Amino acid sequence: MKILVISHSAVVGLYREKFHVLAGSGCDLHLALPASWPEGGRWVQAPRPGREKGARLHVLAGRFLGRVGGFHLPGLGRLIKEIKPEIIHVEEEPYSLVCWQAFYHARCRNVPILFFTWENILRKYKIPLDWIYKHSLSQANWVLAGNCEAENVLRGRGYKGPCAVIPQYGVDPEKFRPRPEISKIKKPAYTIGYFGRLREEKGLYTLVHAVARLDFPSRLIIAGCGEYEKRLKQQIKSLNPRIQVEFLGVRDNDQMPWALNQLEVLVLPSETRAQWKEQFGRILIEAMACEIPVIGSDSGEIPHVIGEAGMIFPEGNVRQLAECITKLHAAPARARKLARCGRQRVIDKFTTDCIARQTLEVYRKILERGK
Repeated sequence: MKILVISHSAVVGLYREKFHVLAGSGCDLHLALPASWPEGGRWVQAPRPGREKGARLHVLAGRFLGRVGGFHLPGLGRLIKEIKPEIIHVEEEPYSLVCWQAFYHARCRNVPILFFTWENILRKYKIPLDWIYKHSLSQANWVLAGNCEAENVLRGRGYKGPCAVIPQYGVDPEKFRPRPEISKIKKPAYTIGYFGRLREEKGLYTLVHAVARLDFPSRLIIAGCGEYEKRLKQQIKSLNPRIQVEFLGVRDNDQMPWALNQLEVLVLPSETRAQWKEQFGRILIEAMACEIPVIGSDSGEIPHVIGEAGMIFPEGNVRQLAECITKLHAAPARARKLARCGRQRVIDKFTTDCIARQTLEVYRKILERGK
């Protein structure tokens, strides 16, 4: 089967791994990318066009790059005409201009089309984004939802077609794995970690406050960047200047397994806002794959990702977060059991191979329906 995928996130090499697996599973897979996209606080350039591990890369000079709703790809119509795909897979939100582009050209050539969505809040978009959203829902042959609530949002907006809940990307369990040579190094204090964007809604002040309440030696490692960093450092200083907090800055994906294996526990303390709640929490499955116990708030998709393989606390609740950390510190055997359960959960549900296999099954169903 010949598939054309349109994806701005796949400019990043890590996010092309799923498409390499699909290409190796019998798909003649073509991947359309914008020339660049911001990721982790910096602009990432698309790779050179051509073959990459079985997938064919096409780089288009996009406009309004960095804007999920507004960017589009001049030349997309010509590419679709040239490739003649059997399915067009738009890994973009349904309100985006590039999604409208893809739907227009798909309908002109009678090609089945699907899109992907993370949106887990039912919100009203401004015109013309709202028109584009409604058009995408009315024309899609299938939808991929990145989390359970995203499907509920689609249904709430009137979508009645088929939908599969499949996260956008998984992890490589050979890369993200336990590394005893790192984890068994003696640490000066119980090491708690947060890796991700430094934004207020990520619940970092709640985490810092909880660590300040612990009655045993501990240190907090924070990796990432964001506009909240300066204010967070001020809050830490005013709260308790003796708290051990280390800011690592941005870590490349290749460095992440090493950094995660230094932790005793990883915490994702996200807090829901009117226009945002946690859509997945990729760092959770990366930590779980490394057999690091995880604690997460009950914001958005976090409880569904962790399942029974970690601990959940009510978002924003400092006392209960501190209690979760204390329980893991006091019961190493329980922590090890959760860590093993976490890795098994990732292998069962969240590897790159699992995600690719589920996506391939959707492709097959679309073609069967067409016949």
